Parts: sequence; C-alpha cells; structure tokens
Amino acid sequence: MIIYSITIIINDSIIKDWEYWMKTKHIPDVMATKIFKSSNFLKDVNQHNKYIIQYTLENISDYLKYKNSFASKLQDEHFEKFGDQYKAWRSILTKENLN
Repeated sequence: MIIYSITIIINDSIIKDWEYWMKTKHIPDVMATKIFKSSNFLKDVNQHNKYIIQYTLENISDYLKYKNSFASKLQDEHFEKFGDQYKAWRSILTKENLN
C-alpha cells in the first residue's frame, strides 16, 4: 500500500473557506479520478492551521498515473483559489511491517 500525504499550513484568514472547499470540491475531485482507494482529512490538534490529507493507493504505478494525468490540474486549481496563502509539502509513503 502507498500513501500520498500532503501537509498544508493555511493562513488563518482563509481557514474556514479552505476547509469547506477542500471537503466539497478538491478532495471529491481527487477521488473522482478513481485512482485512490480512500482519503483522510486530518487536522493537527497542536497547530490549528496545519492539516494533513492522505490518499491511499495500491502501488506506485497508480501514483505515477495520478501525477502524470491529474496532479497538475488539481494543484493549479488549488493555487488559483488560494494563491500564496498556504504552504504545502507532499510525501509518498509505504507501509512497513513491524516484524
């Protein structure tokens, strides 16, 4: 399993609008690509303006398909809507066994 994780720090003045847009527009659009199996929208309890969005995929090939076919358009929409009022970091994670 692969997890595509995006950490975002949002300007305080747009938090409510951003949360609403993410829940009603952006995340549904990402999931509509049919590439991801599930998503999580997480808020950091220690930092009120820090969020982590996680999408799960079957394999790295699926991530590359998303990156090559959909990511630029969706990220551009996010930037057009919120400009420079956020910082984002993206990570690709694999789940490791504890054994």
